[in-house]
Amino acid sequence: MTLTVTHPSTDLTVPKTQKAAVYVEWGKPITFEERPVVQESELKPGQVLIKIMYSGVCHSDLHMARGDWPIMPTPPLVGGHEG
Repeated sequence: MTLTVTHPSTDLTVPKTQKAAVYVEWGKPITFEERPVVQESELKPGQVLIKIMYSGVCHSDLHMARGDWPIMPTPPLVGGHEG
C-alpha cells in the first residue's frame, strides 16, 4: 500500500505580521492584534522557524484569559500554545 500526503500550501514565504489573540490584562476581554513575525534572518544558531497554519484554543488559554490560573505570568501574552 502506498500513502501519499499532500499539503494544500507549498508557499514558504514568511509574513511580516500575523494576527494574534493577546491577553492584555487578566479577566478582561482578549484583544486581537497584528504582531511581528520572526524572520529567517533573525534566527540564531540552533533555532528553527515553523509555519503554523492554525492553532486551537486550550482550556489553559481560557483560564489565563480569566485570570484564574494558579501561576500568572505577566501580560501581555499571546494565546495559542497548542500550536
